[in-house]
Amino acid sequence: MFEKRQNFEVRLDILNVGNLINKNSGQAQHFVSLQPLTVPTTAQGGLVNSSGESQFVMRVINGQLMNHTFDNNATLSDVYSFQLGLKYYF
Repeated sequence: MFEKRQNFEVRLDILNVGNLINKNSGQAQHFVSLQPLTVPTTAQGGLVNSSGESQFVMRVINGQLMNHTFDNNATLSDVYSFQLGLKYYF
């Protein structure tokens, strides 16, 4: 009969290496808002002013006017990470 050798295999994986090298690399971004302009409510003057001109209002986010288009994502896939794997062969 054949005699099987028992052994371990150790593996280290680095995920998102680009972000490990440069903190600004490898990060995904998402839109802050796809509609930066909104139609004012009737209390704000409504859709058209007294001259018949269309009115729009800049979107307010967290109490401030929207001043940028993209934000960085903050999920696990956007930062570097290490993964250690162990296998035992018997």
